[in-house]
Amino acid sequence: MWWQRWRLRELQRRHCRDRSLQFFIGTAYNGQKASNKGQPVGAPETNIVMYNSTFVNGGVQIVTGQRAGGIDFEQGGEGAFFNNAFINCRVGYRVVNNPVPIPPSDLW
Repeated sequence: MWWQRWRLRELQRRHCRDRSLQFFIGTAYNGQKASNKGQPVGAPETNIVMYNSTFVNGGVQIVTGQRAGGIDFEQGGEGAFFNNAFINCRVGYRVVNNPVPIPPSDLW
């Protein structure tokens, strides 16, 4: 669709990295994960576009109440995802809106 192509071009202008045409079989918890957790202050932020990927039999080791996702954005990870296929997976996508906490010593 036109808006997907526009969004992809816009994200590429913002120095995003593409992850496309991936094929995942039998992943334990997460297929693709974008996170800023553990990054030092001033390090580049995670910004990934994930599209046209296929996930088959994902989430095989997940138990009830556990967090996981075929595509997982968390801890300040940015980007977009579209046109991905999840086939016989226990989980789909997961987007968590919790930024990485900044230590008080880095605020000043």
